[in-house]
Amino acid sequence: MRKGAEKSLEDLFKESDRILHDEIDHLMESFAVSDPEFYTEYHAARRIDEIGVRHESGNNPTPTPAPAAS
Repeated sequence: MRKGAEKSLEDLFKESDRILHDEIDHLMESFAVSDPEFYTEYHAARRIDEIGVRHESGNNPTPTPAPAAS
């Protein structure tokens, strides 16, 4: 049952994205001239900044071990 619920959520997210992209984004074009501030704010809100994504470079230095206590 859990797998079925996850699949349903995946389908719902895809459908939501389709509605936003194919329908609402196109409707917003009418505001580009009549209310440019609203239009700009809408597109700023739609932008997704993935600030939690980290890209590891292959250039990570190996930490120097601490000297053994005498």
